[in-house]
Amino acid sequence: MSSRTRVRLVQLPEKRRTADGGRGRGGVLRAPGARRSRTGSAGKGRRRPVMPGRPPERPVPGEAQPVIDTHVILRGGHKILLSRRGGPYGHGRWHMPSGKLDQGEPLSVGAAREPYEETGITADLAQLRLAQVVHHRQNEQVERIGFFFEATEWAGDPVNRELEKCLALEWFTVHDLPDDIIEYPKGRPAGYLNGGSPLAEHNRRE
Repeated sequence: MSSRTRVRLVQLPEKRRTADGGRGRGGVLRAPGARRSRTGSAGKGRRRPVMPGRPPERPVPGEAQPVIDTHVILRGGHKILLSRRGGPYGHGRWHMPSGKLDQGEPLSVGAAREPYEETGITADLAQLRLAQVVHHRQNEQVERIGFFFEATEWAGDPVNRELEKCLALEWFTVHDLPDDIIEYPKGRPAGYLNGGSPLAEHNRRE
């Protein structure tokens, strides 16, 4: 009986292309002449060490979430209407009708709402004019952006509708405003009357 010879087939590995052929180790396509990183995949995700003389990377600050206020300068000729505050904030000091903007409320609508709630007058939205914008730092946690509108036309006579929040309403001439206006908006009537910059920053820390 004749013996059979068994032949074992061995699959040869595919010949790798050189860097000149455009393929390097691991089958990663690289541009001709590209240099392989020494760190390889083990270096992924590692933070770059701080080199001597280089300041450390600063953390990314969070997004600002300022409170948005509307303030209305009700001007009748040479006089401005101010209210004397009766609440805990600015108690006994003067300010113009103002308040926080409601969620989803347009600025002009919020500006018209405040004097209506406080004094009963109905401002003409078409006649509201943006006079100034103030970026105010109240404390370490709270920042405010105040939009100051001028209203020269409205319907009704102003009366005190919030007795628990307002001690008095009074007209002042533009050249004889009281000294004890709340600090945050204190310079706004003067800045607006003098034709100053439409943007102001208050109590900012350098």
